[in-house]
Parts: sequence; structure tokens; C-alpha cells
Amino acid sequence: MREWHGVAPLLHDAFSFYRVQLHRHGEAVAYLHQRGIRSPELIEHMRIGYAPGGCLRGWLTQLGYPLSALRRAGLVTTAGYDAYTRRIVFPLEGNLHGRSLSDLAPPHRFYNATAWGNATWW
Repeated sequence: MREWHGVAPLLHDAFSFYRVQLHRHGEAVAYLHQRGIRSPELIEHMRIGYAPGGCLRGWLTQLGYPLSALRRAGLVTTAGYDAYTRRIVFPLEGNLHGRSLSDLAPPHRFYNATAWGNATWW
């Protein structure tokens, strides 16, 4: 298991995962196109990602992060499910914003990294 060095490395690994997932899920890319974001360069520059749900926990625990760290970071719910599911995710000034693709979920989810004292995790 990884030693806890704060939330910054964990969030960096989570967001790297989200960025890879964007290009694996056509519905996420279609949503961006629908919203007028079509340039691959812009998507890369803005570091836009996609949280499909159901797989971040497994990925991060495979990297050695304990479940308690995922919960503490706000990436996994207390029940152990991915907190960001079917959401386009954006890093915003050291924070994480998720915009839901589902009409069944609240449209926005916001993670405030500055509350953890990690304003510069990008």
C-alpha cells in the first residue's frame, strides 16, 4: 500500500485516469461536441476527463491507495462507490468539477481541494 502523502498524488492519479477514459467513451465526447467543445487541442489544454463510474476505485486500489484514502479524498462514497459517475470532469483552479451526463443525477458535483490544503495538485 502507498503511504499517505496527502490528497494531491491521489487526485493526480485519479484525474490521469479520467483523462484516459474520455477517449474511451463516445457518449462523453459526443456531449462535449454538443456543448461546442470539439477541438482535441482545447480538450487537452483544459485537461477535460470523463468519470464513467464503477472503475476508479479498482484502478486506484490496484495502484496501492487504501480505500480509506479514497473516501477521505471524496472520490469514493462511504458505501465504496465512485463519487463521480457518468460525469465530464474539469480541473478548476485546484478543484474538480463534474458535470453529469445523466438526467437522473444532480447536474453538478464539486470537489474543493483547497479545503484539504492542496490548492495546487495539477
